[in-house]
Amino acid sequence: DAARAAQVVSETEAGYAFGHPVLWDVIYRRVPAPRRTLLHERAAVALERLYGNAADGDAAELAYHLVAAGRVNPDRATHYLAVAGAHAARVAERGVVTPPERRDGICPGV
Repeated sequence: DAARAAQVVSETEAGYAFGHPVLWDVIYRRVPAPRRTLLHERAAVALERLYGNAADGDAAELAYHLVAAGRVNPDRATHYLAVAGAHAARVAERGVVTPPERRDGICPGV
């Protein structure tokens, strides 16, 4: 809340936007670890609900939140890590290298 008030971070439809990656890091590290764990778990649950049966398409994002949530759901985290890894391997096998602005169409959710 203080970061928003200071206009260091802004709230968007997709979440929060930071003016610089260093700002994200500083603010993120100031959130107490137990709260970060809870927020990551809530994010994973919300994303699974949002994506429904298509959740595997955003496996990297879900894996990130579940790993950051800690030991809360190791089976779900392992599942999404495996799916994201398999997707990355398929992309690497094709030898696809694209600029970041075109990356979303090749590797959604990463």
